[in-house]
Amino acid sequence: MTRAQRLRAGALALALSLSGLAGCGEDGETNVGRVFFTWSLESEVDGAPLACAPAEVVQITIGNTQETFDCALGAATTAFLVEGTYVATFDLLDAGFLQSAVTLEVPVSGGDVTDMGHILFTVAE
Repeated sequence: MTRAQRLRAGALALALSLSGLAGCGEDGETNVGRVFFTWSLESEVDGAPLACAPAEVVQITIGNTQETFDCALGAATTAFLVEGTYVATFDLLDAGFLQSAVTLEVPVSGGDVTDMGHILFTVAE
């Protein structure tokens, strides 16, 4: 087997092993999924795009789980959740103070990543 063939075989084996992990929880559960979402901020006054402040974070509360992400990331994927339909709250917090909140129903499918789309936080300046 040539070096190129070995590299292709190794890449294929890695891809297959990672795809098998996509829907498995820490204990190999297949009835768990994840939620992916993106976000941005806009001015409540004129709708202009806003940058995240240094202390701003986006916090998602879904089921009994709460996760916090640096606002500047603009996108995140949650930890594993048992499949089902949840009410999720997406909060924009600045130094712990609520700036904006969005609540959505989120379906979580086992073995899948649910794309919740884009969350737009409207912020008073």
